[in-house]
Amino acid sequence: MGRKQRAKLGAHSTVRRSLQTLLEVQIVYQEYSEQLQKNVFRVYDGFLSRWLERL
Repeated sequence: MGRKQRAKLGAHSTVRRSLQTLLEVQIVYQEYSEQLQKNVFRVYDGFLSRWLERL
């Protein structure tokens, strides 16, 4: 298995604040993934999700 690639997202506090805002305005939601055995964030809008995957 290869090494886990880390995203260049910036400081932890900035990422947490950004996610909190996205949760509040209902762009993303948080749920527990049985497969991954941890909480994950998902995008509400399918079209936005597809577009973000292409970035």
